[in-house]
Amino acid sequence: MDRCRTLSEYSAFMERVRKNQAQGADILVAVNAAVDSCIRDGILSDFLIRHKAEVMDVVLTEYDEAKHMKLIEKEAEARGEAIGQARGEAIGQARGQIIGAIKLAQMNPNISDVEIVSSIMELFELPEDEAWEYFRSYK
Repeated sequence: MDRCRTLSEYSAFMERVRKNQAQGADILVAVNAAVDSCIRDGILSDFLIRHKAEVMDVVLTEYDEAKHMKLIEKEAEARGEAIGQARGEAIGQARGQIIGAIKLAQMNPNISDVEIVSSIMELFELPEDEAWEYFRSYK
């Protein structure tokens, strides 16, 4: 920004907009006050004098777009959380069913550990190592 005066002045203008908003002004008042103060202080003054209405429109449009993007981001986050929660519940429910099946099978003294694991593999379509892991965890 040190090498580009226009960019530096634009940054100062946007900072004034943000500052005005931080002080409680709504976006329209904040932009208008920033334009007026920049013209008064010689920041982008020639441009702002000639194109004030266009600048107001562009800044307000960008502001609305940023606000819209934040809203989309929040909605996506909420959807992601809901999907994650549903997946977590499904996994928990499946684990509960597996554990229940293991405990029920263990109540029958005539069924061997190998038979229990084999049944778990078949019923829940698990690979052998995962079925054994469940069996060992809940034995």
